[in-house]
Amino acid sequence: MTTLPLRVCKAISIHKCQGISVDNGHDWEKVVITLPTCDQIITPGMELVAVSRVIDKTNFAINSSSTTFSKHDLKRIGRGPSTNERLKYIAELENLAALTQPLFEEEIAQCDVGGRHTFDGGFDELVRWYRSVT
Repeated sequence: MTTLPLRVCKAISIHKCQGISVDNGHDWEKVVITLPTCDQIITPGMELVAVSRVIDKTNFAINSSSTTFSKHDLKRIGRGPSTNERLKYIAELENLAALTQPLFEEEIAQCDVGGRHTFDGGFDELVRWYRSVT
């Protein structure tokens, strides 16, 4: 009889690994991340999700179908045109919030019937009103 030195392995997708930590003592202790070539990338940033799951860098290895994968390529993960567009959009939203939030806070403060015209008083009054009409 011949035995084969097999080892039990598990695999999950990058989508499924979100929120999972990879480290000694966790459900997943080691990971091999297979990175696509540049022409295979469908969803930019997914590689960053996979790499960011690992707590200790000694617990992961990278497998790439590209024979020219380098340290520069690894540092570029999570950076690129789509990331820049997302960061630009987030900055626009933050600017819009900075412009409009004080206006809404003032409107809510004006709802304070206690005469103090505070945000908390206005909020409490709006909650009382909402509960009375529902």
